[in-house]
Amino acid sequence: MKLLILNALAHFLTDAVCAAALFGPVAASGGDPALALVIYNTVAFTLQCVAGLLTDSLRRHERLAALGLALCAIAALLPMPGYAAAAVLGLGNCVFHVAGGTVTLKGCSNAGPLGVFVAPGAVGLALGTLMPELRLWLCAAALLAAAAMWLSA
Repeated sequence: MKLLILNALAHFLTDAVCAAALFGPVAASGGDPALALVIYNTVAFTLQCVAGLLTDSLRRHERLAALGLALCAIAALLPMPGYAAAAVLGLGNCVFHVAGGTVTLKGCSNAGPLGVFVAPGAVGLALGTLMPELRLWLCAAALLAAAAMWLSA
């Protein structure tokens, strides 16, 4: 149960950090914000099938989920060009969702835990989109959560 709560919090933070970065510094970087969103979504969602195939060879996915979350936070903090930041955010998001989802699936026998894992992502997405100025706080919380996930693995 403790791992499920931590993964649900990490899902909230992953999506919140990505949205805050995309609607904050990435959108303000001078490029086309719509293209940045296309790049982000293409990397985040198209690569999930490849990431899933690659991670199937791992026995433990907890640390990979932590790395995905940490990559999102680092990408949201570093001063990168907008399109590059969108791509790195998408990669971190992809890795987190594949690994975090796998951890959740391995630990459940019914659909309840999946709902607990998935639902906070929507709240994080809304928060990051509506309040991108919280990006630094969200990144700090994300790095703490990633450290907790890494240590609990």
